[in-house]
Amino acid sequence: MHLNWCHKPLDALLPPNGLLIGPTGVGKTHTIRTACALLDLPFVVADATSLVPSGIVGEQIEDILERLVESARQLRLSRGEPVDLDVPIDRADLDLARTGVIFIDEFDKLASSEAAGYEEPIRLTVQRRLLKLIEGSLLRVGVKRHGTDHPDHYINTMGILIIGSGAFTGIDTPAIRSRRAPNMLADLVDPLEVVSTDLVQYGFIPELIARMPVLIQYRPLEKQDFVEILKGEFSPIRLWQRYCAAFDMDFADPEPAVLQLIAEQAVRLNMGARGLQQLLFQRLPAEIFEFERSGQKTYHLTAERWRRPRRSRSQG
Repeated sequence: MHLNWCHKPLDALLPPNGLLIGPTGVGKTHTIRTACALLDLPFVVADATSLVPSGIVGEQIEDILERLVESARQLRLSRGEPVDLDVPIDRADLDLARTGVIFIDEFDKLASSEAAGYEEPIRLTVQRRLLKLIEGSLLRVGVKRHGTDHPDHYINTMGILIIGSGAFTGIDTPAIRSRRAPNMLADLVDPLEVVSTDLVQYGFIPELIARMPVLIQYRPLEKQDFVEILKGEFSPIRLWQRYCAAFDMDFADPEPAVLQLIAEQAVRLNMGARGLQQLLFQRLPAEIFEFERSGQKTYHLTAERWRRPRRSRSQG
């Protein structure tokens, strides 16, 4: 049997794995995706709710690794490196993948509890399989995509950075925090911060949490955060400005007052940055269509216009 795996020695100072904790729409995935793009690292996102133990139909740990190796190959191609496209996986792909990042979204859904019912053994099994991934193992990749007629390829997972992410709803409740050691509060910089003990009480095996020591908490977005997003380069308003430009119309930069109004509504909606898209899509399609029929060339999104009652579908 011919084995291919990453042969370079591992750095003893490997980056610590961690968890991102915070409500939806605050930028947890975007933060890591952007960092990987800036650092030129292979990056994949996996959904924890789709992970299943071996032998069950669904996404396996090896499938995630295979996607990471593919991400590494695409990164090499984007760099202009010579890549033998006739070879499904080569050693350079594996070497680069070992420096990559696996981002596991909805990580909190893997928590085991009595409420999980029949899913509890599945969640515990997935937690233990993730523990094997994080501890560092030689795992086989490439079988699902390329079949068994290719040489066996293994990757040492020790150097791969694993980041879990989720809302962890209820982790700040007295039922969880009352189980902390009596003297623990004196050791904490901020007693409101989540600690590893809370995660174990939440339903994770201690061995897994011990290997994800970096805990980063995201606060909910505030009004000024939404205003800055709306003013920024990646504002959802830019989408509508490009749409208007495609039809020879101009969407003027909104006045500051309307940005404040939209931001206030986004805070109440409590969906994070995704809430901005919802608010704009509820209002702008009809506005732009009406403006287009008017024959005017420049659309102005003003506070006065935004305050107008939104017409229902029944009103045409």
